[in-house]
Amino acid sequence: MQFGLVAVIALASIGLAKRAEAETRTVPDVSPMYFHDSEPRLQRAGFKASISSVPPITRADGNVNGYVVVDQSPQAGSRAPVGSTVRLTVAMSINAGSGGLGAEGRITVPKLVGRDVNRAI
Repeated sequence: MQFGLVAVIALASIGLAKRAEAETRTVPDVSPMYFHDSEPRLQRAGFKASISSVPPITRADGNVNGYVVVDQSPQAGSRAPVGSTVRLTVAMSINAGSGGLGAEGRITVPKLVGRDVNRAI
């Protein structure tokens, strides 16, 4: 009787382990998003984040805001195993004044026509 109970428990454990291995989730879209915002979003969805390469900052520059995600693999909307790594490609985000990053990662340039040159800079 004990052997039968052990066998049933063992088979149930194997079934649960296989089901846990097969669990997948939809990969969230983290582009364009700052890396420091994208990592927690991926973690909440059950994934790890990894940067494939980081562009070097060669000098101190007050216009550099940080790194923004420009691509990801696997792509947003695809399904991936829970706990797997999403590889991110990042680029430097440059301060664009009052515009900043707009839709689809494009930089919005503020209207400067008619402004004094010292105010436009």
